[in-house]
Amino acid sequence: MAPTGHQINILRRRLQEITDAAPIDVPIATHPRLIEEARKIFPHTIIPIEHQTSLHFPRLDNCGSYAMGFSNWSEFSDLHETGYLDYGRKIAADRTFLEWLIRKRIIARRTVQPPNIGDFVAYFNGKAGWHIGRLICGDRVRSKWGVGLVYEHGLKEVPISYGRKISYYSGLADQHARDAFLQYAAVSGVHISDGR
Repeated sequence: MAPTGHQINILRRRLQEITDAAPIDVPIATHPRLIEEARKIFPHTIIPIEHQTSLHFPRLDNCGSYAMGFSNWSEFSDLHETGYLDYGRKIAADRTFLEWLIRKRIIARRTVQPPNIGDFVAYFNGKAGWHIGRLICGDRVRSKWGVGLVYEHGLKEVPISYGRKISYYSGLADQHARDAFLQYAAVSGVHISDGR
């Protein structure tokens, strides 16, 4: 039996509580256990990605940088270490970057179903919330939750603040995403060496 909208909202609120807590109160390494415990109240299909459960993952990565494939890009990591700043300008793989990709038609919204494996799955919550992951099959998404861990999950199995509106956008190969970010940074007045 498929879960009701009410049951999904209960799960999403619990996921929000887990991921919103300060790392001192709820260390990130405990998130998988807490999410597994939530399964007792509401069955879900959320799976932590094993290689991300150690303490040696790039904590400053966000969902955007993970979905774009920037996790192993040293120049992007250096940008994170300096607090995204270059002469006082903030630059990140955030909602502003996603909206720029859409506006520049670097990625296009998928209007025909089903979307392709590797497409971006974007969640929107008005002007405030957003989240992005990659479609890995059918209705399964792989995404990084905040500065926490990477999970494989169902379409609606995300913290509630990420939003209710779900849209699909054409995926990008990692190098194309990097090139687009370098272009975005340049037009934003931030110059990054790409190591080439």
